[in-house]
Amino acid sequence: MGTADRELPNIAVIGSCRVYAPLKAVHGGNSVGRVTVLFGHVHNPVEINQALDLLGGSKSVPSVYAPLLSIGNTKPFDGRDLLAARLKGCDVVVVELSSVRTIAFDNWQLQKNHFDSAAIKSGVSRRQLSALFKSNVDTARDGIAKVLPDGALLQRIIREATFEELPADRIDAEIATLAERFTQPVLFVGFVERDSLDQPIPQRVLLNSRLAAYVEAHQRHDFFNPTSLVETHGFATVMKDLGHYNPSFIPTVGAALAERAQALAARTKQPAGAQPAQGIAHSPR
Repeated sequence: MGTADRELPNIAVIGSCRVYAPLKAVHGGNSVGRVTVLFGHVHNPVEINQALDLLGGSKSVPSVYAPLLSIGNTKPFDGRDLLAARLKGCDVVVVELSSVRTIAFDNWQLQKNHFDSAAIKSGVSRRQLSALFKSNVDTARDGIAKVLPDGALLQRIIREATFEELPADRIDAEIATLAERFTQPVLFVGFVERDSLDQPIPQRVLLNSRLAAYVEAHQRHDFFNPTSLVETHGFATVMKDLGHYNPSFIPTVGAALAERAQALAARTKQPAGAQPAQGIAHSPR
């Protein structure tokens, strides 16, 4: 059966530019129907579960933390269930997990890139920020705190936050929680796990292995490891740097994601009355 002979799957997606841009590149063709972006850029599984709590209306956002949560506008997050409306008519949910590093502060998971950017603007170096996830964290806290104004929010975060790389059992628990939130099948997407010298990146290897293990045990879902693209096409073709795809390769990533989403939708039960539609729908940010 060709693509023209079947309904195109409607997709909801949460993650980062590494899934948003590729799916945007292929929507409107003959690969996928509607693509609904659920949230801003989020990376680790704890952070994504938090984003889904916000969309579901179970948490409200203090405006002072919004810039550190990948939220530009707090008004929509007022207790309404935005998630149900966003998922209506979707056949597959794409969930990208790309990091195991978490920053927990005052019962919130902070978005690491936004936190890092704010700290760097205040004079903190990337090397200092990286040290927060190593064994000498107290020394790193003291060094960074001296750079920041007394009483500033960033200084409080440096002093009080928990900086952690998630262990395997915590990753497993968070993945299970994510999958159980959806009635739709989930296409989990990992991250390229080898660098330009073909050396493994341990945190990404761990995360991808836990995603693969979960899907092996729960075959209603699927897992796409984009490392396979590097193995086929080469690092220089696929990657702009360790964190981003080459712009010219983004449509190829989108085609690979769309193919897996089509296959997953085809082998699982479709929501009654779902109709493909054109356009990218974005949740309020």
